[in-house]
Amino acid sequence: MVFGITKNFDFALANVLFGIKEKSKLKNFDIIVFHDGLNEEKKNCLNSILPCVFKDYKNDISTEELNQENLKLYSNMCLARYECFDLLLEYQTVLWNDVDILIQGDLRGLLNYGNKSGLAMTYNDIGFLTEANFDGLIEEFNMCLPLLNSGIIVLTDKLPHYEKMKDWCYSTLKKYSKKLKYLDQGVLNLLVQEFKIEVEAIDIAKYCCHPDRPYSEDACIVHSYGYDKFWNSSLLQTKFPLWKENDCKWANVLTGYRKESTYENPAISVIMSVYERYTFLEDALKSILNQTFQNIEVLIVIEFSSKQKEIEKFIRSFSDGRIRIINNEVKLGFAESLNVGIRLAKGKYIARMDDDDVALPWRLEKQYDYLESHSDIGILGTAVHLFMNREFDMYPETDSEKIKTRTLINNQLFHPTVMMRKELINKYNLFYSKNYKTEDAELWSRAVRFVKISNLPEVLLKYRVCNENETSTAVLAVLESDISIIDKQLKENLSLTLTQKELYLVCGRVSNYGFINNKELLKQKRKACLKIYKANKKCKYYNNEYLAEVLELNNQQSILKRIGKKILRPIYSRLMFRVERLVDEKLDRIGR
Repeated sequence: MVFGITKNFDFALANVLFGIKEKSKLKNFDIIVFHDGLNEEKKNCLNSILPCVFKDYKNDISTEELNQENLKLYSNMCLARYECFDLLLEYQTVLWNDVDILIQGDLRGLLNYGNKSGLAMTYNDIGFLTEANFDGLIEEFNMCLPLLNSGIIVLTDKLPHYEKMKDWCYSTLKKYSKKLKYLDQGVLNLLVQEFKIEVEAIDIAKYCCHPDRPYSEDACIVHSYGYDKFWNSSLLQTKFPLWKENDCKWANVLTGYRKESTYENPAISVIMSVYERYTFLEDALKSILNQTFQNIEVLIVIEFSSKQKEIEKFIRSFSDGRIRIINNEVKLGFAESLNVGIRLAKGKYIARMDDDDVALPWRLEKQYDYLESHSDIGILGTAVHLFMNREFDMYPETDSEKIKTRTLINNQLFHPTVMMRKELINKYNLFYSKNYKTEDAELWSRAVRFVKISNLPEVLLKYRVCNENETSTAVLAVLESDISIIDKQLKENLSLTLTQKELYLVCGRVSNYGFINNKELLKQKRKACLKIYKANKKCKYYNNEYLAEVLELNNQQSILKRIGKKILRPIYSRLMFRVERLVDEKLDRIGR
């Protein structure tokens, strides 16, 4: 069995290995893993599930030779499939599977394929043709043949001329590189024509079933090809709980392996502040202590109150040497308490955590790995799953320039998901201000002037929404704080001062659509937004295009509107009435 992964997809391979170990009944097989830099720790942990043969994968294909847009879809590792042909020199049968799969059943049936022609793949079940693999036609080949998927491949030594095929694949890739949309799959679709192979059809419903198919729960292999994967979709995790179970097992394997070491110099300092309430603290603290990334310290600042000693006693019951408790001698407030923790932190990175949320086991590791490989990013958040009173996922913006612009109006980070570089906090004095109720939003409004901010598009924290949240009980104070932050940004970044009324309209926290004179208010809001847009044209602090989106300014739409009124007034009137009705209905659904 052969797999190919980039070094950050160890968790996906681990999930597959658990599936093979617990669901498949294959015997007498090796597992070969092509990779681009898995460290020894990850290899050891993967080997503890099932023994693997790890092979560093390299090829002489320069990324400059490939279509850059298409390269974004897949990494160069997808070409490791070509190595399967040479493995037939050693093995009778070679099974390739992608790792974005869930193994639910026995895989022995795959050994019945490839015994005639030597090659078995799945045919696309939606009707795509070979030409779908390319940006343009390849004249030398028939582009109208049914498309073959490369997510699962069975090869046997009955395949004629297999010893020539690896080199043919690489040379063909170079030849048609600029036209290839799906690097590996496109070449393999040409290969079956070049070598006149009658490909045996693997049962897609059983061995390469998409999660959306009604028969997927009974399939031996569920393959989440496309953009929604098991690891970034809570819907798929709910539908297929086995994937989540396997992922938690992997987290336990990593945690157990890493707990054998001692950590005098933590890489990450997790900062928490607790005041009076500790109803959910046990869940929050356990979720941090049981992270797959164990090289941490947890600084818990206990705010001065009548319950301070009670809370300290509870925290000490965890008996974990990585926990450091700081008791405030006077009441400092949330912002200053966080600053106390940051100043005492030893870690290279500062990670925030609230006392009522739950971090997923791999949260810190994924953020650490990302920041280690993206030196230009100074602050990193993640997507969240809201739970308790409401249940849904929220995915914040990931583009740094868009985040910088949108921060003018809206907070772009979920505070308890944030990880920051401590050196940048010290360098640019990025500590929390006690003068704002929304201290996190104010901090990010300053930070975007000096550092790039991003978010991982993956749910890595369960964000509790309940009536005990402080922000849920202080709506007016939060609004006033947000208004002040917008005002401060406009003055400092654009040298612009708006009236209090204009700031409220620009802020958009209070809906204007419910007022009788809503059209007049929207007109006033647009005028205020145009002031901001014109001021930015002079200062050039924000990206103009992104700012126009944030301020809901669309010049093209206004022009079309004027033309429509003059030329197509009767049609325009009826159409706009329906559009306004739809907008009103939409606003009602989301809660005006």
